[in-house]
Amino acid sequence: MRAVHEKVTTATVCALSAVRAVNFAESASMLQKVMTTILSVLRRLVATKAAQSPAPIAISIQPEPKPAPLSEAPSMASSTPKTPVQPPKAPEQPVKTAEAAKPLQEVAKPLQEFATFEGALEAKLKLLYPPFAKMVRLFIFEARKKGMAVSVFQGLRTFEEQHALYLKGRDPKTLKTVDKKLVVTNAPAGMSMHNYGLAVDVVFDGDEVKPGWQWSWSQKHPWKALAELGRSHGLEAAYFWKSFPEGPHFEKSYGMTYRELNALYREGGTQMIWSVLDMRQKATQSTKA
Repeated sequence: MRAVHEKVTTATVCALSAVRAVNFAESASMLQKVMTTILSVLRRLVATKAAQSPAPIAISIQPEPKPAPLSEAPSMASSTPKTPVQPPKAPEQPVKTAEAAKPLQEVAKPLQEFATFEGALEAKLKLLYPPFAKMVRLFIFEARKKGMAVSVFQGLRTFEEQHALYLKGRDPKTLKTVDKKLVVTNAPAGMSMHNYGLAVDVVFDGDEVKPGWQWSWSQKHPWKALAELGRSHGLEAAYFWKSFPEGPHFEKSYGMTYRELNALYREGGTQMIWSVLDMRQKATQSTKA
């Protein structure tokens, strides 16, 4: 019985030490295996004793005796020293194996990629006119709820970037079209809502299984459904434009013309434009009230 008890104790200590060395996902499985082994040993012990003696074996757990008061304790000189029982040694330094860490890594990696990508999305939205950015955020959230994997490819665009895009497919000196297949925009610098933080290009993920975001402008995506959803959120969808329709493009002018926008931009940049828009919005709200 003592030998079995020592084996059970050793197995338990080793198991607890091993559990500390692995991640939470493997702990339950390991403990279950250990308990199964311990129960198996106890069953064999009971069966052996029952075969040797006709009397049933009663297994009881006695409470640990309380230590006697100091006044009643025997003197150290008269007592016979007992050999201390050495506890079984547990593994010195359990090592986390690659297999133990693998399940956690498989969960953490896509979460980290998702957090990184969503951080990049928020960084793009922060460069837009705040009320417009809020509309775009709600629009994208609703689109994703409907199963459309979309995000903002580009928001605010500088005049220099707009000019570079306008030159694609055009002669840099005369600005005449030389290859229609290469043309990506009909808006020169200063004539796009992108230049004032009032437009975004929303693009689909071409492969949702592959890590990261695979920007896709393929016609297989439900661009019309996306445009209708954007329009329901108060955005103007370029998908419905008769001249040079663009599925990914969404904007909101707030009733301002390009002449007004250009004049305000020359006076104080996008911040001046946004300040004027804020004042107009407040004036409209006070009028309605």
